[in-house]
Amino acid sequence: MTVGPEIAARPSLTLPLLIVVFGLLLTGWSFAADFQGATHLLEFERDPIRYSKASSQTRVDELARQVQDGTQSLAFQEPDGYLRDILRALDISPASQVLVFSKSSAQRTFIDPLNPRAIYFNDEIYLGYIPGAPVLELTASDPFLGTVFYTFPQKQTARPSFERTNQCLECHAASRTLGIPGHLFRSFATDRGGLVDFTELGAQITDRLPLEERYGAWYVSNDIGQARHRGRILAPGGKRPFQVSRYPSEESDLVALLVLGHQIHFHNFLTRLIYGARLAVEQYGHVRYMKPQIDAFLRYVMFLDEAPLARPENQQSPFTKAFAKRARRDAQGRSLRDFDLENRLFKYRCSYLIGADAFQGLEPVVHQEISLRLKEILEAEIPEVPFNAIPRSERSAILGILQETGNSITRFW
Repeated sequence: MTVGPEIAARPSLTLPLLIVVFGLLLTGWSFAADFQGATHLLEFERDPIRYSKASSQTRVDELARQVQDGTQSLAFQEPDGYLRDILRALDISPASQVLVFSKSSAQRTFIDPLNPRAIYFNDEIYLGYIPGAPVLELTASDPFLGTVFYTFPQKQTARPSFERTNQCLECHAASRTLGIPGHLFRSFATDRGGLVDFTELGAQITDRLPLEERYGAWYVSNDIGQARHRGRILAPGGKRPFQVSRYPSEESDLVALLVLGHQIHFHNFLTRLIYGARLAVEQYGHVRYMKPQIDAFLRYVMFLDEAPLARPENQQSPFTKAFAKRARRDAQGRSLRDFDLENRLFKYRCSYLIGADAFQGLEPVVHQEISLRLKEILEAEIPEVPFNAIPRSERSAILGILQETGNSITRFW
C-alpha cells in the first residue's frame, strides 16, 4: 500500500497504498502451494477486464459520490486531518490500527520509527495514514476489478475528493501479488531510521509464514506471552517512541496483524481466480483448467497450511472486540469470526471472508464449483487429503454456521 525504494527516489504522491515494502522479487516457495505456481502476470488491461479503463464500484467510490453531491460531509480535524471522519464514514474501526516504520511509501520522507505509518482496515477497505504527509492512501475491493487504489488530500477544503489512481500497477501487479493488482504485506529488517536492509530478503506475510519470521519493521503493542516474532515490542502501558496524540489509537495490535496477513492474501487469491476465470472463458469457452487453482484456493480458505501460533497472553483487545461485533452467529452462538489464539488464529477453520461481496465477480461456474466443493468437504465422513486434517466435528460446525447465517456461498447448495 505504499511504494518502495526502487521507484520512490522522486516521490509521486499519486502512488497508492502498499501494505509494506516493495523490495526484492519473491517468486519461490511462498506462492507455489497457494496457487500451484501460477503467479505469472495476467493480461488484465485487455478485454474482458480492462482494469485501468473499467469503472469501479467500491464503497470508496460510493463515499466519493456522496461527498461530491453534498449528501455526505467530511470534517477536517487536527492533528490528523480527515482521517477520523473517513474511518467513520467507511465503517473502519480505529482499533484495527497497526503501525509500520519502514521507509517504504511514496511518502517515505515522512516515515521513521518516531513517525510510523498507520494502516486501518475492515473486510474490504485499507487506509494508510502518515502524520504530516499530504495524502491519505486507500484501497478498496471491487467485485470485478479486485483491488482499486485511491488517494485523498490532507488539505482542508469545502469539498475534498478521492482520486482513483492506476500509477501503482508497476509495483502492485507482479508475481508477488499473484500476477494481479493487489497488496503486499512484508517483513523486513531496517536500520535505526527505518531504511530497509535489502541484503536480507523480505518475507511475504501469509498464514503459512512461521510467526517468528513475521513483522520486521512493524510495532506490536500487545502482551505477547509465548508468541515470538520480529516486530518491535511496545511495552503495555509504557511510553511509546512516537507521538501517540497524532493517531486515533496508541496500539499496534498483534491479532490485527494476524488477521491482516490472512485477509490480504485472501483478496489477492480471490482476484486471481476472478481474472483467471474471465480470461479462460473468453479464450477457451470453459474453465476446466482451473480445478487445481480452485482446490488451492479452498486449501487457503480452510487454513490447511497455517503456521502454528503460540498463545498470546492477552486475548482480548479493542480490536478483537470490534472484529467480533461484525459476526453473524448461528443458533448456538457460533461464528467464523470466533478466535482460537491457542494454536491457530480462528476456532473454525474456514475464512470469515468466504462468500463476501467480492465473490460476485466470479464466473458463476467457478463460484458454483467452489461452493459445491466446499459442501462436499464439509459433509464427507472422511474427506480426501489434505482436508481430512480438519476433524468431522469442526467441519460439521462450519457447515452449520454457513447454513444458518445466510452466507451467499451456500446459494448453490
